[in-house]
Amino acid sequence: SGKFVLAGRACTMGGGGSINYTMMHESNEWLVKHLGRTVEYWKELKENLNESFNRTDPFKIETEFCKYIQEKATHVGGYNKANATHLTGNIPSYQDDIDKQLYIFPTQFNQHGQRTNSGVSLIDWRDERVDIRVKRKVEKLIFSSEEGISGDDSTCVGVQVKNTKTNENEVYNLNPDGGKVVLCSGAESPRLLMKSKEG
Repeated sequence: SGKFVLAGRACTMGGGGSINYTMMHESNEWLVKHLGRTVEYWKELKENLNESFNRTDPFKIETEFCKYIQEKATHVGGYNKANATHLTGNIPSYQDDIDKQLYIFPTQFNQHGQRTNSGVSLIDWRDERVDIRVKRKVEKLIFSSEEGISGDDSTCVGVQVKNTKTNENEVYNLNPDGGKVVLCSGAESPRLLMKSKEG
């Protein structure tokens, strides 16, 4: 469809939400092969995204459980030890060319099992550019091809929402000089993308 989406794999029992998640990315090479663009494009995107998560270095706080798993996996299972060079912003990327590779994930918990963060925010809510709207339901994303704008038809130029109080549709246009949409709709994200694709 020409739309590019960068998302981490959720790797957790009981859900992949921001409260209790661990995550990893596909390799840059895999992303290039399946989604296009360049290795540099995906590398920069990962760096910018992962910087927003501000995850701690998982190699600096290795629990006894983590050490035990690594020891057994390497000596008994023949796995390669976790490698810090596989991290971007302390979040690992899958290595396509290594069959048995261990990965250490940053965590929301300390070595005592206590939660140190209750979530992740990609936005500085105190930024004066942030305009919070309530009683709105996102209906679809608007792409440049729908608006008759020349250029890359994968570019999102606006968001259509329904005002649940007035039951009327509203459109918020993105800043043409680098405006972006951060899609955080949980299970509704793929439905929203597919619905937008129909347009």
